[in-house]
Amino acid sequence: MTVRPAVALLTVTGSVEANQQQTQSATPLVSGRVERVNVALGDHVRSGAVLATIASPEVAEMRGKLRTAQNSLTLASATSNASSDQRTESQSSPRKRSSMKADANLNALAG
Repeated sequence: MTVRPAVALLTVTGSVEANQQQTQSATPLVSGRVERVNVALGDHVRSGAVLATIASPEVAEMRGKLRTAQNSLTLASATSNASSDQRTESQSSPRKRSSMKADANLNALAG
């Protein structure tokens, strides 16, 4: 008896499909253009993994509005602090003058 590998060409027709029980759909929250895909069909991924990067005009516009709002808030805060400092200074000026006068009198008595 001789053992040898069977070599035969077998031609069949068929189709390959993903197993729907092991597939999960991912839907982006914004529209845009896919710039990069980080995984391939069949890859195992963990929760929170970045699957793809999307360039979105909507997100770019929202980021611009956020920066504008942050700048406005910073400016408003600085303006509020400046006027508060001016009010405090104008209110304490008589106290400062009185304190300086008292210091001068003390120095004159001591000197």
